[in-house]
Amino acid sequence: MYKKLLFTILSILFAIPLCRGVDSDVLPGKYQKLLVIYSENTHESDQRMQHTLTTALRTLKLNFHTALETSDNVGEKIDEMGSEDIIIVNTLTITSFQVQAKLLRYVNGGGKLFLPFPSMTNSAMLNMAGIKDIGTTSPVADIKAEKCIFPGLEFITVDGGSAPVICNHLQLVQSDIEVLMSDAKGTPIAWKHKFGKGLVITFNYSSIPDGGMTGVLIQTISLMNRYFLTTIFNAKVFFIDDFPSPVPLGTEFIISSNYEGMSYDEFYKEIWWPQMQKLAETEKIKYTCLALGNYENSVKMPPFVFSSRMKDIFKYYGNEILKHNHELGIHGYNHASLLMSNYAAALKEIGYQPWKSEADMATSLKCLRNALDETIGKRQYYSYVPPMNMLSKEGKQAVIEIFPEITSFAGLGDSTVDEPGVLYQDVGPDPDFPKVYALPRYSYGQVYRPELMAQVYSYIGYDGLFSHFIHPDELLDSERSANKDWKELYADLQKIMQSVNNKFPFLRPMSASEFVEERKRTAALRVYSNIENDTITITYKNKSPSDPVYHYLRLNNGLKIKSAENAKFTSLPETEGLYMIEGMASPVKIKLTQQPEREQKK
Repeated sequence: MYKKLLFTILSILFAIPLCRGVDSDVLPGKYQKLLVIYSENTHESDQRMQHTLTTALRTLKLNFHTALETSDNVGEKIDEMGSEDIIIVNTLTITSFQVQAKLLRYVNGGGKLFLPFPSMTNSAMLNMAGIKDIGTTSPVADIKAEKCIFPGLEFITVDGGSAPVICNHLQLVQSDIEVLMSDAKGTPIAWKHKFGKGLVITFNYSSIPDGGMTGVLIQTISLMNRYFLTTIFNAKVFFIDDFPSPVPLGTEFIISSNYEGMSYDEFYKEIWWPQMQKLAETEKIKYTCLALGNYENSVKMPPFVFSSRMKDIFKYYGNEILKHNHELGIHGYNHASLLMSNYAAALKEIGYQPWKSEADMATSLKCLRNALDETIGKRQYYSYVPPMNMLSKEGKQAVIEIFPEITSFAGLGDSTVDEPGVLYQDVGPDPDFPKVYALPRYSYGQVYRPELMAQVYSYIGYDGLFSHFIHPDELLDSERSANKDWKELYADLQKIMQSVNNKFPFLRPMSASEFVEERKRTAALRVYSNIENDTITITYKNKSPSDPVYHYLRLNNGLKIKSAENAKFTSLPETEGLYMIEGMASPVKIKLTQQPEREQKK
C-alpha cells in the first residue's frame, strides 16, 4: 500500500513542470517574425544600419533572422515569411536577381517590406518603393509627420551637429502613395506604397542618423501590419553628475543678484537641493547622484588628499541623497577621464592628460572610496559614470578593482560619430566586462529645446526608457544654461519632466541600480505573438514570476482593444491605435474590435 502511495506521489511530482521562473506554456506554432536581408557591401550606411536594426530588434525582444543576400538559403527564408511578418532589406543595392524576384513575388502576394533607405540604382526596388526618380542629397533640418506616429513626434527638430540626417531629393509615383513624413521643403522622408496585395514602407535616408532616431524608425515599422508588438523597459532614470562635488567659495553675480547676496554654498544648500527634491516628489523621479572629489584633471601621484571642507560636503549631501531614497554612485576622485596614453590625442583636444598606469587610476579611486567610507560610512556603490563620458577598458578594470560591487557603467547612447575614448553604449551587458551592465544616458541638459525633446520622445518610442542627466553647475556656464538664471532653468527642467510625464505617465521611476537588477532578471525572457481572427496572443518563455512585462502594441486598419486577459492596457495620447500593455502572466489574450470608419477619420 505504501509503495503504491509513494509511486503515485512521485508520478505526480514528475508530471508537474519544475518552476524556476520559467513559464511552461507551449510556444505557438506560428508567431510574428522579421527577416533582415543584408549584403557584404562595406558601405558605412549599410554597416551602421545593420548594427542599429539588429540591436533594436534584439532589445525589443522581436523574433528575427538575418540572411546575406548572396547566401544559398536566402530564397527559402523569404518563402517562409507570411503576410503578418516583415522583411527588412538593409542594403543600398540588391545584386541578386533571384532575391529581387522573390521579394517582388512576396510583396505582390501580400507581404510587407521595409526599406531603411532607397536603392540608388536598382529599378525593381525603386518600383516597389514607388520612386519615379531619385536625385541629389541634402541635409534635413526639420521633419514633419503627416500623421503623428508617436506622442511628441509630430514635428521633429533634428540637431544635425557632426552627424546630420541626409535625404535624397526624389519624385514619387502619384498613385497608391501615403506620405508619412516630409522635411521643411516637402521632400518625402518616409512613405507607404501599396504594391500588389502587399505594402512597402521606405525611409529616405542616404546617411544614417544616430540612435536618437531609432524610435522614429521602429514606430514607422509598426505601421506595416494589422498589429506590431515590441517589449519595452518602461523606466525613467535620472542622473545628476558631479553631485556631491566641490562647492566653490564665494559667490557669482548670477546667484547673488537673484538671491540677495547668497554664497555658492548657501545657494546649493538652501535653494538648489530643496527645489531638486521638490521636483523629484512632484514629477516622480529617483535620482542617481555621482560623487566627485574635485574638478581638477591632474593625474600626478603620490596619493591624493581630501580637504576637510570636501569631506563635510560629502557627509552632508551624501546623507541627504540616501535619506531621500535616491542612489549614490561614483564619478571619480577628480575629473580626469580613466584613459591612458593610447588616447593622448583625444585627451589633448579637451585639455586633459592620460594616466600613466591602471594602478594610478585605481589609487585615485581608492582615495575616493576611503573619503566616502570616512564621511558616509562603509556602503556599496553600484553605478559609475565616467568624467567627460570617456572610459577605456583599463579604466573599467580599475573601477571594478576598487568597487567590485559596481553593476553599471553609464555613458552615452549610440552615435554615428566615432570619437576615441567616448563611451557610446547600447543597453545590455558591457562588451568588456559582461557582469557589469551598460546603461547609456540618452539625453542631457536643463534647457527646454525642441531638438532635445525630439530626442527624448524618439528614445521613449524606441525602448520605453527616459535616461537623462544634468550637472548642478550648468547654471554657472552661459553656454550650457543658455544664459538663463536658476529660476528660468528650474522652470525649463519642470517643463521637460512635465512633458514626459503628461505623455507617458506609466514610466516607472528607478535608480540606475534598480534598472540594472530588473534587466538581469528579465534577460532570458522570450516573447512570441500571433494574431488569429480577432485575438492577439502573447506567450512568454522564461518570464520572472514577480516581474510584469511591458509592451507597445500598435493596432492598424481601425482595430482597437476590446478587452485583455492576464494584462492591463493604456491608450497613448496624440496617436491612433497605440497602447502600452502590462503583461502579468502567460498567455496574454487581447481581444480586438473594429473601430467605426467615421472615428478612424477624426
